[in-house]
Amino acid sequence: MSDDRYEYRAFAKNFGLVEDRLRGRAQPVRIQESNDTYLVPFSASAHSPKIRGQKLDVKTLLTVKTSLEQWTPSFKTDLPIKDQSLAERAFDLLGAPYPGLDSADALVDMNETQLVESVGRRAPELGVALVFKRRQLFTVGHCSAELVELSVNGAWLMSVCVESVVPEAVHSLCNDLGLNQYPNHSYLSMLRRVLGFDPI
Repeated sequence: MSDDRYEYRAFAKNFGLVEDRLRGRAQPVRIQESNDTYLVPFSASAHSPKIRGQKLDVKTLLTVKTSLEQWTPSFKTDLPIKDQSLAERAFDLLGAPYPGLDSADALVDMNETQLVESVGRRAPELGVALVFKRRQLFTVGHCSAELVELSVNGAWLMSVCVESVVPEAVHSLCNDLGLNQYPNHSYLSMLRRVLGFDPI
């Protein structure tokens, strides 16, 4: 099955009836917590890079269809990166000049902190967002859904997301939950607003 999933995600201080309706449809199948570092481009970009658990993970927006965003995993590698071609590809996706293997701060053997610092020097138009997430994950019919408590650089808010490879299933569940009453924003879109790159 393709990993290219259609997604509807919303952010708010709380979701009231949406949360009640989601819990009325299903119980969480698992709960996950993570600390993610997002590298947020100042200019519009289709790439959404984050670092989680010493892995660099990039998702790419393929298309927008009937108000849904279709995202695909486009790059994932462990840190430190040992392979030069992977290192060059990573910097290309991040929109930063590759430092080269002769540089003292070459990406090869960089840990997360060194990578963020190096990219920040070479691409100052990239913002850094530290995001803690506590995700409650649900399965409802053909859809995956999640209720997320998150902190973005210390500011708390919530997110609800519905996703599936079947766009009609996403629309149907969003309508049932009332989630479609909230604007659809990806993490990348939300973080650009939080960091002041886009107007709120």
